Amino acid sequence: QIYLQADAVLHVDRKTQPIRDDRRPYTIPLFALDEEGLVLAAAGSWVFVAKLPDFGTSPLELFDIVESIGGTKVSSVQDIRDARERAHQAKEKPKSSFWCASSCCMEDAMVQVRMLRCPFGNYSNVPAGEKGWVYLERFASMVKGAMVPEDQVRNVAFCTSESTMNEIMDGAKRLRTAAQGGQKRLAQALQFFVEQVESKKFA
Repeated sequence: QIYLQADAVLHVDRKTQPIRDDRRPYTIPLFALDEEGLVLAAAGSWVFVAKLPDFGTSPLELFDIVESIGGTKVSSVQDIRDARERAHQAKEKPKSSFWCASSCCMEDAMVQVRMLRCPFGNYSNVPAGEKGWVYLERFASMVKGAMVPEDQVRNVAFCTSESTMNEIMDGAKRLRTAAQGGQKRLAQALQFFVEQVESKKFA
């Protein structure tokens, strides 16, 4: 009892609230991504600032997202390398009256990078109840709840919503009843939870 209740968990289930300045766009020249010490990393199809430059007064902040370069969507660090290479090639291209007059001239039109201010990174808008990792946390509380008397479940888990509390209590009851019915019933009950996890989103 002491062990189970001393490690009680608070499950928070609420709608995502707007974050000040989140996703606010701003632009920088392409060469600003070449500053010494700057580290860019990718998470899925997003490229973000993982480490700020060592020197200077860069407008970048940690976790800011590189959205596009010259109007082209950026989805990998390689996209940025390719844009740098194109700009370098354009700079070295022999000049001609036609080239200088061309609207595609990258020497005369500075390549702009559209950034998104993301002080807390690229957070997920998926509701808590649909997230796989959140469900696994709730399942851990279900297991703990199954190990205590039914009227003590609310002492091992606390929730900000009654629906989440009911989900945990129902899961604890399912596990408790299955365990009392033997190994086969417990295996069947665990399969139910496996299916629940598989229906969630890990993003």
